[in-house]
Parts: sequence; structure tokens; C-alpha cells
Amino acid sequence: MSGPTLHLGAVKSTTKRQMMERFPGSFSYTVERHGWYCRYVSATPGFALAEAWLTRVLSRDKPPTSWCLIAPVGDEYLFMWSFKQVVQKALICTPAQFDQIALQRCDEIFSTELPIAEYLPSERDVECLPPLTKEELAPFALKKPRSVIPIVSIAAFVAVGLGAALLYEPTPSPAPKPVVIEAIVDPFDAYRAALRESVLATNGLNVAAAFGAYGATLPAQWPLQSITFSDQQLTFQVERKVTGQHSVIKAWLAAIPELETQGVMTSLSDDGLTLTASHFSNLARWQGSITPTKAVYQPLREMLIGLGWVMNTPPKESLLSRFTTSMSFSKQEAALSELQSLAELVKALPVGLSALSMKPTQNGRYSIEITLLILGDRSNK
Repeated sequence: MSGPTLHLGAVKSTTKRQMMERFPGSFSYTVERHGWYCRYVSATPGFALAEAWLTRVLSRDKPPTSWCLIAPVGDEYLFMWSFKQVVQKALICTPAQFDQIALQRCDEIFSTELPIAEYLPSERDVECLPPLTKEELAPFALKKPRSVIPIVSIAAFVAVGLGAALLYEPTPSPAPKPVVIEAIVDPFDAYRAALRESVLATNGLNVAAAFGAYGATLPAQWPLQSITFSDQQLTFQVERKVTGQHSVIKAWLAAIPELETQGVMTSLSDDGLTLTASHFSNLARWQGSITPTKAVYQPLREMLIGLGWVMNTPPKESLLSRFTTSMSFSKQEAALSELQSLAELVKALPVGLSALSMKPTQNGRYSIEITLLILGDRSNK
């Protein structure tokens, strides 16, 4: 079963007529709420259920600012989310399609039946509401669009048409104003995008440690210069000494066939050798939940200090800073095992790798600088 589709447009940049033209439908319902046009369209008759529920909740003495509602509709459910008295999401769907971020972050959750805890984030209370009555639904029925052209007699239409043709004098029509349609964007879409686009810190750190181990086996004439992570690429840079021979480094590469199977790109030039890895896991498995970043940042920071890492000034926050907190730290004489321990430390956390720099010092140790991204909610809520 499918319900009407909700479209939103900002009053400051569009009109009701433009919304009707942009989002036509056999049956529709349009309402203006707090600077937004909410237009529901469907190919079949029905009701704007979300608007009926919104009216019910707003009639309370102290309606919540952000709330979700789940109500059975046939074999599926109506899932809706309202923020600041505007419906931002409304769809007929299965429990698997419930917006878990909205459910976790909203102030209150309503339902017409209580046994839905299995579909909700843990430790969330649900207030049970009685179903909508016919009287509550009636004002929100989807209606067929009315014709804007009045019915006139054929004779009158022809007469008016001929008169207009005789008197018509063409004049240049003004240029139409540009139409801009705005819609409320789910504020957590940016969070989900950040999870998909970030490199899982555990994955990136383990690959960096593996590159470091390869560096320890390089021929003397081909010393490791650096290992860096930037722009979601891990680069292994080898310098060629004057006495370095291509045949020697090619033999070294041939002895590590796993580089090719792991998708590592190889570039051999007159100046040196470059290995590049760009296939990493992301943080998509955290898309169904969101954690306050401070709940991860402080304990992780204390553990790193206890392990001898020095905390540095983090880089300037990005546009996604609402959902990310940077943590930058370094160590001058670090063993590869410490990098692996760090990877294990953040394994179960929503932490991405933002930047890394490794330069060999002596005795198989490295000067390492790392910047991690902790993904979650930076608000105080």
C-alpha cells in the first residue's frame, strides 16, 4: 500500500500555483505552514494523514518541537516526523524503512499501538494515542484539481476569439521570474553522507602498518621516504638512491604479490617508487544510530595520552563540523605495533581516518602524526 507523496517548498521562493504545476497529481492536498508549502499528491483518493496527526498533536497544551509518529495503515505503517510544526517526512512503509536517526533524536514518539518497541532505538518511551476519527480525517481528504478555465458557450467563445484577433496588437511579454523551489533537507542526511564518505580508521591504520612493514624490507638503495594518508588515499613513497637499480626494486615488488591482489597501484619512475592504496571500508554501519561525539572524544583522548601520544591542535573544522570532531596527535619514536594497537582501540567506535604522516627515524621506528574524525552529534543534547 502506498500513501500520498509529500513535497515541500519555501514560501519565500515559490507560490502555491508553482507547487501545483511542479508536483501535479490526480488527487492532492496543499497547506501552508510556518513559511513552507506542504503538498501531498497521489494517483488514488486518500487523506493527508500526517497533517491530520499534526493538527492533533498541535492541539496539546505543550506540543513537542520534534516528534515522530508510527501508526498502522493496512499491512504497513505510517511513519512521520515533524519539526517546528512542519511535517518533514511522511510515508507508508515497512518497519525496516523507519528513520532511525529521527526516532533517536526526536523529543517524543507517538503510536496508536504500543507493541512496537522492537522497531525503536533502545530506551525510548512511546506515548499511545487513539486512532484518528472520521471527523479528524475529513478536512484532509485529497481532492481532484479543479479546472481554471470557466465553461462558456461555443458561440461566445468564437465571438470573443474573433474580436480579440481583430484588436490584438503584439507586445513584448516580460521575462518570467526564475522559480526556485526549496525543500526542507533532513538535517541528518549530512551525517549519513559523512559516514559513507569517511575511511574507517581501523582499516586505514592497519593498511598503514602493513605498508610500514613492507618498508622494513626495502633494498638499501631504495629507502622508504614517507607513508601519508590524504584525500582518502594512502601513499607509500620510496626514494631512489644514485646506486639504485630498477631490476632490484622490481624483484622486491615481485616478492610481494599480495600488493596486486589488494588493489595497490604501483608507479615506478626514475626518481623512485610510489604505492597507492585507495580501497578502504567506510563507516556506513553506523547510519542507523548517532552518538554524542564527546562521549567518544574524552575517553579516547585520555587513553591516547596514557599511551604516550601527544595531543596536537586539530585542523580547522569542515562544513560537516556539526557531525564531526577532529582529534590530532603524534609520537616521535613510535613502533608499528603501536599503530596496530591504535587500530584495535578504535575498532568499535564511529571514528574515521582524516590524515596520517609516517616518516622513518631509526631502528624500525617512525615519527607519526594522525588526525582522526569522530562522527556523531556535537550538540549538548
